[in-house]
Amino acid sequence: MGPSGIGKSTLAAHFHRAGYRLVADDVCAITRDATGRLQVLPSFPQLRLKMDATIRLFGEDASPPPSHFDVDKFVLPLAEGHASAAVPLGAVHVLKDTDGGDPFLTPIRGFESIRALADNLYRPHFLPGLQTRGEVLRLAGEIAQAAEVLQLSRHRDPAQLDRLVLWLEQEWKERPHSWPDAS
Repeated sequence: MGPSGIGKSTLAAHFHRAGYRLVADDVCAITRDATGRLQVLPSFPQLRLKMDATIRLFGEDASPPPSHFDVDKFVLPLAEGHASAAVPLGAVHVLKDTDGGDPFLTPIRGFESIRALADNLYRPHFLPGLQTRGEVLRLAGEIAQAAEVLQLSRHRDPAQLDRLVLWLEQEWKERPHSWPDAS
């Protein structure tokens, strides 16, 4: 998660190209399974990317239809490699740009993790009028308690995204947590 334009969909597309199943792009709906464990529900089997990212990933011949939501993004339907069922929520990564150097992960704990989750909700500016801010903070607290929240600081260089995917895979192998796999 992160602010608009930080590269969430582009990074997801690089993971998809590396063999990972896409669960959701743009918005992740979270629910509980029968045991109470948090699950991420699969969304539409598509990615929404800006044209420069689309061309980098799929070549000059890529001509996806424009998104109805964003005039500068295009919809790329996925024929395969999309999750068909809910998957357990193990961690949340908050993307942050840096000026350079190697990427690094920093755990976000306590109230700061709740704040990070609440600040990155879909359309949070609607919440005050809906009288739901307290409920959102409660849900963000549940997510923060159930999943590790990490800040992923990385230099935003499109040429380095495949290397970032490999670096994250190595980090996930070294961390004692239930991380995603490419199956």
